[in-house]
Amino acid sequence: MIVFGTRGSVVQGPQRRGVPCASCGMDVHATYGLLRYFHVFWIPMFPTLKQPGMECLHCKKALRGKEIPERVRAEVAAQVFTRRRVLPLFTGLALVALLGATAAYGGAQQSAKEAEYLGAPAVGDCYVVKLAGFVKVPDAQHPYGVLRVAKVSPDHVELRLGTYAYSRPSGADRAIRGGDLARADYFGPTPVLLATSDLARLKQERTIYSVRR
Repeated sequence: MIVFGTRGSVVQGPQRRGVPCASCGMDVHATYGLLRYFHVFWIPMFPTLKQPGMECLHCKKALRGKEIPERVRAEVAAQVFTRRRVLPLFTGLALVALLGATAAYGGAQQSAKEAEYLGAPAVGDCYVVKLAGFVKVPDAQHPYGVLRVAKVSPDHVELRLGTYAYSRPSGADRAIRGGDLARADYFGPTPVLLATSDLARLKQERTIYSVRR
């Protein structure tokens, strides 16, 4: 379950003179700011409200937002909504951006490795593939499978196609990592011959979904 919503806080500002209270005529006010923010699991994502306020120290008459004269309102806002107070409310967005950048970097590194492996295939390399590119009548419910490099020549690779199919690429990947490919009946006897120069194209077309070495 994802917990999200809005929360709020009051930040205190300095005392301010020079604005007569409409209720009692005194001109000394406490300043403050109302901050509301959207959160996910109580981690602030971004502010949804920044409203300056003033309270007469004599009669406690309070003014908020547009009730304060425009010039004074801007000055109070600048005093109470400082960077130190507002920037932490973007913590969640900063974390999301960091995670996104990390994932993008990791994806780029993996893509570079896969391009290297396809350019110089080795015996034992495993490809998670879309079976539609290799069998006449693929199972629409289980469209993914595994090819393993059995032999490498200067211009071609000989592969064996797995006899098991998976509904998602992750299922085929788990089979590779989990050692399922060691079963005697996992691969069929008929070789699949591909030109080495075609491997990069098949990856670009996503017929080859991923590469494991």
